Amino acid sequence: MKIIVLDTETTGMMEKDRICQLSYLVLNEEFEIEEIHNDLCMPPLPIAFEAMAIHHITPEMLEGEPSCVQTKAYKRLCELNIPSNIIVIQNAAFDLGMLSKEGFTSQMNLIDTFRILRAYYPQDGSSFSLQYKRYQWGLYSILHALEATKENVTLTISFGKYAGKTPEEVLEIDRNYLLWMVNKMDNLNAELKEAIEKVLVAYP
Repeated sequence: MKIIVLDTETTGMMEKDRICQLSYLVLNEEFEIEEIHNDLCMPPLPIAFEAMAIHHITPEMLEGEPSCVQTKAYKRLCELNIPSNIIVIQNAAFDLGMLSKEGFTSQMNLIDTFRILRAYYPQDGSSFSLQYKRYQWGLYSILHALEATKENVTLTISFGKYAGKTPEEVLEIDRNYLLWMVNKMDNLNAELKEAIEKVLVAYP
């Protein structure tokens, strides 16, 4: 059995959008890392500026890169796509939806960490973001080896009716407020704006 811990970066969050980076780890049953895949790929449409501001992948970085299905990461993922393996994704519907546009349908057993957090910690009162839990539970000291993609420190809103809450927490109760912040507030802190945009893309 193999465990595949997967994430994608995309051109945006709309139905038309596609993958521009495919990243995952392959672990064995002892949770030892056996493979690391992290491939950029050329999507069939430009990256939206909103997405670019979140993952910082620019058109220049994709020049000369193959399409998603031509990457080593995609081809290896297809080889790993058997029922005895497990695929682990945060907010799996989004990433699997993007992979389906590349012709990939998972045959693996799915673990959606976002759903697990919501199911097992419904009264926790805090964010279900993996990065938030990473710091909340003190996992940052032992999980450095699992960092296949860039990390973002969870920020909190420091003003208004949701002061003290993280973007993930506000998303669960008032998505429109986050949209208003990123679209209407000219003086919004750049780091906070980036964190909000990432949340909006990750949980459409």
